[in-house]
Amino acid sequence: MSGVIQGGLVTRQLFRCDVAGNRLEDLSDVFVDGMVKQQADTDGGAPMTFDLSMIGPQRLNDLADFVTPYLTIQYDNGETFGPQRMGVYVVAQPDVTMTQTTAEQAYPCEDLVSVLRNAALDATWKIPTGTNIMSAIAALIEDAGIVNYRLPSSARVTGYNRAYPKGTTNLEAINKLCIAGKCWPVWMDLQGTITTDFSRLLSQSQPVATITNADYIGAVTHKPTRGQVGNVVVVRRERADQPTLYAVRKDEDVDSPISIPNVGREILYTGAPIDADDAEDQSDVDDLADRLFDEMKSYERTVEVTVMPDTDYLQPHRVVDCDIETEKWDVYGRLWVKSYQQGFTPNTVLPTLQLNRFVRFFRGEAES
Repeated sequence: MSGVIQGGLVTRQLFRCDVAGNRLEDLSDVFVDGMVKQQADTDGGAPMTFDLSMIGPQRLNDLADFVTPYLTIQYDNGETFGPQRMGVYVVAQPDVTMTQTTAEQAYPCEDLVSVLRNAALDATWKIPTGTNIMSAIAALIEDAGIVNYRLPSSARVTGYNRAYPKGTTNLEAINKLCIAGKCWPVWMDLQGTITTDFSRLLSQSQPVATITNADYIGAVTHKPTRGQVGNVVVVRRERADQPTLYAVRKDEDVDSPISIPNVGREILYTGAPIDADDAEDQSDVDDLADRLFDEMKSYERTVEVTVMPDTDYLQPHRVVDCDIETEKWDVYGRLWVKSYQQGFTPNTVLPTLQLNRFVRFFRGEAES
């Protein structure tokens, strides 16, 4: 189905598919709208969701089927965005609104990470010392029935025996091993592939784009982040079979608005110590503490901005520079894409990014 925006034609498609993303049935004729959302800090949940709206008789089997949406934009200048697959999702149980003539179903679908979250080990899962960590992660992904996955190449192996008890979710075990492998928690990319990568300090990452006055659409919202700020990070590994390891990071920078000197007290990030049960050694605990400390300080300021569709933005752990100047307020700095949302109709197709600031810039120069 298609619709017109200023400067282009928007076409949306929807297919019933299998867990591997193979298209089985075209549902585009009943695809009313949808909203793909990606959220960085899901605390063990599904990073991507798809709010799907369909009309007419029910054509999907709740919890059993998968769907994959596509988006295409043909601009008046001849350029094209897409056709772009926007992920693979588990069909949820819908809310249904009925009239005398039709019915509309609203499905709050989740990405394939939810398959890992909903799969539980039916027996103790043992990983002996010397096992390649990426191979151990791959085995747990396959055990949950996921077909498409991509993991970084690594020679890192487990330094001690591990045993995940019966009832542990595959996702919990996988993400614990990701810490041991110095990787991010797993996520799903736009092609429906479960993946991860080696973690890094986002404040030291190269930006995928610079957003200027010419790039954003409508208004820019610039506001403090409430409920997530902190100035102390504590990471710990407490295991009965290994020595206890700790890492503490404190923001004592007088130029940081939320630092201990400026606030006058310590505020523990996340409200509790972060457990790193499967860290291999002190360096793993330190790396995680450094990354979380980096992210913690970014919550000092949040910017919301609407831009043209670009897949460079629509992946986790992406960084952008902002060089936006208005009559009353300036937005300069290096920020990370904490979340985004993008729809499939002319009214919703422009993605909105939520950005958190790492570094303040003034006319391109770092400002302390």
